[in-house]
Parts: sequence; C-alpha cells; structure tokens
Amino acid sequence: MTVDHMSWTGLPTQADAEIDVNRHILTGSLVAHDHDFVEVAVVEAGTAVHETLYGRRGIGRGDAFVIRPGAWHAYRRCAGLAVVNCCFRARLLEHELLWLVGEPRLRLLVHPGREADDGVVPVRLPGAALRYCQDALQRIAEPPPQAPRPHQVAHLLLLLRGLACELDAEQVAEAGRLAGTPSVVADALRLLAADLARPWRAQELAAAVAVSPAHFSRLFHRAVGRPPMAHLAVLRAEAAASRLLRTADPVADVGAGVGWADPNYFARRFRARFGMSPTEYRARRAGDVGGRS
Repeated sequence: MTVDHMSWTGLPTQADAEIDVNRHILTGSLVAHDHDFVEVAVVEAGTAVHETLYGRRGIGRGDAFVIRPGAWHAYRRCAGLAVVNCCFRARLLEHELLWLVGEPRLRLLVHPGREADDGVVPVRLPGAALRYCQDALQRIAEPPPQAPRPHQVAHLLLLLRGLACELDAEQVAEAGRLAGTPSVVADALRLLAADLARPWRAQELAAAVAVSPAHFSRLFHRAVGRPPMAHLAVLRAEAAASRLLRTADPVADVGAGVGWADPNYFARRFRARFGMSPTEYRARRAGDVGGRS
C-alpha cells in the first residue's frame, strides 16, 4: 500500500485561505493519504470502513475524526458516505490557536499526546452534538463578506468545542494526564521523538533533562503511563509501521532505521505492539487499492 500526500495548495480553495470546508459523497475507496494541514471530518450519512495506522473499523452517521498533520487514513468500502471536511493550516496552531495547549480537551484533539498514537482522534457525535457541529461547519463554509476570517476562526473554535465535549471517558482521562505533564517529561518526549534510532538509556535521558534517574522514571511513568524505555519501544514500533507502508525498504532496513538493528528483535517488539510481524503487517495492506474522490 502506498500513502499519498495531500498539501494545502491541492485543496479547492483560495490560495490565501487558512480554513476550508468541503463536502464529498464517496463510493468504493479513497486511497490512504496524509496531509500537511489539520482535517476535521464529520460523517453525515452512509457507511464505510475507516483505516488508520492501528487498523480498520466501521463508521457511519455521527462519526467524526480529527486528523493531525502527517497522520494518514483511508476510507474503504464506502456506501454513499457523505463526509464534511473542515481543513485548516497547521500554522494556525502556532498563532491564533496557540492557547489551545492550555485547554486539556482541545489540546488532545489537535496536538500530539504522548507522542505515540496514530494521529487520528475519533469522536462519536450523538444527534444534538452532530447538529451542533453541522451548524458550525455551515457557518465556516459561508462566512459574511465583512471580516470573514474572524468569523471562520470563531466558528472553528465552536466546532472543536463541540467535538471536545463528546470525548469518551478514556480520552478525557488522557487529556487530564497530558495537562499535568511536567516540563522535564515533555522535554524528554521531544528528545525521544527527535532521535528514535539513538541507543537511549533511561539514565542518559534523565541526565539530558537534569533530573535524577529515579525521580525521572517516577515522573515519566505517572505522566505517560509507561516507563521511558517502554515508551521508546512504542514510538519505534509506530514509526516502523508508518515506514513499512510508506516505503518499499527491506524490513530489516526499516527496523534499523528506528533503532532496532537486529531483525529478530525488531520482529518481536513490533509483534508486541501490533500483534503481527512487520512482514505480515505490510502484506496485509499490500493489496489495498482505491481511487481518489
């Protein structure tokens, strides 16, 4: 399976726009693709199978997703799938929407969490919540001629609020955990994500953020939910899964590229995360083909 890349310039919107709403009715399949922007997808009707890094699940009316930049997804077996996409440039998160990092639920939607996920946040919208989000989408799509940008940004926030209010209990707990992440843990997460192939040790990571190893391990486990080296294994497995699908590189090279030079060890660690070997993971998706819509 290959993963196509969609850029902002490829959207049917004005070049200087920062927010765009587009509607699609899909049949068949939409190929796996990622974006250089944030996408909020809301399903209004029909059914399909939604695929991400962690597999596939059936979707229908009331399902919604926030897809972060760089994350890939695909729609399979679409049957009259009516989906509304609200796309916005990632740079909004660094300017007008920068303050969202201080709102736990909104942060969970648009910012990486523990630096280990598939980059897609699913939300289930019951009737009233779906109508609320549909109204926000409509208002974003039809801004007034006077000061349209503030209007769109305001209703984008209302759309995100509508999604955030429907996060499930596990997601809410995760949002709370992220809100309390100490700065030393956040720094350590960035170090790990920036250099996965480095032969990290917990003591070395603790020294890099100037905390004693024992105290660092306690802080990290409390904030992330797993020890530092176990978390590194998750990061490596997910990066490997993405490379298996995005490239035709030999499996051994993929493992070495994320820090697991021993193919047998790579296979064991990958299986522990995804329930199958790297070769099986790639093969199960190799036959997937689909058209654009």
